[in-house]
Amino acid sequence: MALNRRLAAASAAVWVLASGCTTGKSGGGQSGANNGSENVVRQVMVAEPATLDPALVPDIYTEQMVCHSFEGLTRFNEQNQIEPCLAEKWEISPDGKTYTFHLRKGVKFHNGRVFEAADVKYSWERAIAPATASAQASTYLDGILGLKEVADGKAKELIGVKVIDASTLQVTLNRPRAYFTGMLTMAQDYVVCKEAVDKTGGKVTIDSFVGTGPFKLTAYKPGQQLSFSAFADYWGGKPACDGVEMPIILDKQTAYDNYQTGKVDVFPNMSGNKFAQDRDAGKLKDQYRLSPVCSFTYLGMEENKQPAFKTVDVRRAFAYAIDRNEVARIAYRGVAPVATGALPTGMPLAGPTPPTLNYNPEKARQLLAAAGYPGGKGFPALTLSFLQKDPDVEAAATILRRNLHDNLGIEVTLQAREAGEFFKAEDKHEMELWYGGWVADYLDPQDFLSVLYLSDAGLNYPEFKNAEFDALCNAADSSSDPAKRADLYGKANAMVMDLFPVVPLVNTPRVSLVSPKLKGWRENMLYLLPNTGTSKH
Repeated sequence: MALNRRLAAASAAVWVLASGCTTGKSGGGQSGANNGSENVVRQVMVAEPATLDPALVPDIYTEQMVCHSFEGLTRFNEQNQIEPCLAEKWEISPDGKTYTFHLRKGVKFHNGRVFEAADVKYSWERAIAPATASAQASTYLDGILGLKEVADGKAKELIGVKVIDASTLQVTLNRPRAYFTGMLTMAQDYVVCKEAVDKTGGKVTIDSFVGTGPFKLTAYKPGQQLSFSAFADYWGGKPACDGVEMPIILDKQTAYDNYQTGKVDVFPNMSGNKFAQDRDAGKLKDQYRLSPVCSFTYLGMEENKQPAFKTVDVRRAFAYAIDRNEVARIAYRGVAPVATGALPTGMPLAGPTPPTLNYNPEKARQLLAAAGYPGGKGFPALTLSFLQKDPDVEAAATILRRNLHDNLGIEVTLQAREAGEFFKAEDKHEMELWYGGWVADYLDPQDFLSVLYLSDAGLNYPEFKNAEFDALCNAADSSSDPAKRADLYGKANAMVMDLFPVVPLVNTPRVSLVSPKLKGWRENMLYLLPNTGTSKH
């Protein structure tokens, strides 16, 4: 989503779509909100949705909205385990390359039509087709036979996906991928309704926002609110609440004030600084949820945008010049611990922790001099981009600028960017230096190391290329031996902490406020879960 479930900031982000107010019908054709019901969960969205199309979801915040209406074959539960969703069960061939999914029967789309295996094939082919222009779909369906041909526009059909019958789907991969069912939890792999999408010109709009999930989108006013009503025919049973409302509140203080006055019930992804203030004051302590998340923030360096970053000693100099403990202590008020590597604490199969990266300004200066820039002389002035309206991130960026200036003599200009602009610039490799972040899409090192740094990875924003690193990750990705995978990923992680395609900074927890009025609110280490069991009764 992640997605990818990209953080790109530590705890919040902002998206601005085209101006104007759009409301309309979707799913079952209802309009309006939840008819004044008191059993409605009001959950803040700290950002405008970046899209309504699951195939185009670029971030965790949009995914937290989309997952209320759309689903995939698998999902992660509250125990951080993969479990069946639209697929009731599956078998894997002895060679690890063929998956046979047996789909749930009687599942309905919001328009009343019964879900079938052909819907999965259509949704995946649409997601990776050039016309859809998804930056992430090929990453999260990677390995399926025929994917490259469809993604390149040379074919329309995924030859590795076969509809055996209405409730059976067979998927063939080019090599074993132990993490494949984890990838299928991603929004880009969600199932959309073909006839609804066809009516809106192949795009998912409010009028074709038709999924199989527990809630139907009934109204959307950009800049104001999204409203969902419970889907009575949901295969998992009608949700415990009558609906979910997601007011879009970009200003964190306003969202916080609305929570305190009872106007909203859940304020997720809030600032660690605000939590620290309330923690120190003993305020709202029983309402805060501080949840470990498999995530990290980092300083990204784009090698082709700024040629100086092609020199490894320059990247190493930046790594040793940054006081990561100060970032954790000052910018994050001790809420986010310093990252120990490119893999978050608690990640399964991570292997041994790399050697500690210690703050060492003198070593940083020596490395920069060895790269041909003694005292920063001749080094180009840089622009450090980061997401606007996030005090944690802005404070961290300020520390990074000071560290680079004081320790290396490098001039850095800070550039706060709204998130839609930020993510587009990241996808187009337009930023030379940026404050980024990543939260696990699924609990496997492949989702960090291979997805972010393989030479040919679509999300390799630093444009890092190293044959030895590629070989380690490719071998680990293909193995079905957990011990072997852990050893190989451990070595790859150590390479990141030596060659520094990015500089890992801190591991950011999820900080949320949850009203004591709510029952059954759910989350896991990856994301907030749909409010199927949440109610006010």
